[in-house]
Amino acid sequence: TITFDGESADGVLKWMEDEDYFEFSDDILIASTEKIQFRDTAIHISSGADGHLDLVADTEIQIAATTINMDGVADISGNLAVGGNLTVAGNATVTGTTTFNGGTLTLGDSASDNVVFGADVDSNIIPDDDDTYDLGSASQQWRNIFIDGTANIDALVADTADINGGTVDGATIGASSATTVKGTTITAT
Repeated sequence: TITFDGESADGVLKWMEDEDYFEFSDDILIASTEKIQFRDTAIHISSGADGHLDLVADTEIQIAATTINMDGVADISGNLAVGGNLTVAGNATVTGTTTFNGGTLTLGDSASDNVVFGADVDSNIIPDDDDTYDLGSASQQWRNIFIDGTANIDALVADTADINGGTVDGATIGASSATTVKGTTITAT
């Protein structure tokens, strides 16, 4: 044991023989930009400026703990890889291109949750299973639908219909004279 005898407080440096390490009984202050180095000068703990703590390694910094608590803002300028689950308790804002590869993407866990698209959909919207899922329901209906192309519908139920042209079962819609469609006379005006 080495005791540094001071006026008001002593410092004690002790060699722990059985444990094989030194034990210092007081704080250690690293002055200015000096470093605590490990193995070589490329791996060190230092303070490059007042208010900053630098952990520097030439390959990897490994934090081995069951819980890591970060109370401040995390600024990650490189890539971030998450090998386990990611839980975000607050809001998440992503700027740039976002790609979800593989697995199932679930948005919301109840009818009170909402999904809002502020952008146009730039791809096909295709259901996972054929003839299984609905678009809207009897109590929550979509309002208007705009289709510039062919609508392939197995069955159609319409409260009202305003058909401005084309044919139904070979009969011309919008003709200037009466026509018969499967026994029903339609008079065009």
